[in-house]
Amino acid sequence: MTEKFKKLLHLIVMIVAAIALIVFAIIHFMTALNTQYGMLVMIAYVIMFIWAVCRVIVLAKEYHRL
Repeated sequence: MTEKFKKLLHLIVMIVAAIALIVFAIIHFMTALNTQYGMLVMIAYVIMFIWAVCRVIVLAKEYHRL
């Protein structure tokens, strides 16, 4: 596989991960936010989403540089 294809595949996987985090956070918000650790889990979702978006930005820049 070429390097450009690997970067594109990694970028696609991270975009899917960011979308999945949004979906899971919405589901968590609608069902389990008022549980004992609900707010902590929601904060974890937000932190993971920020990380995924930052990673997508970096991968997009690397992909365009190739």
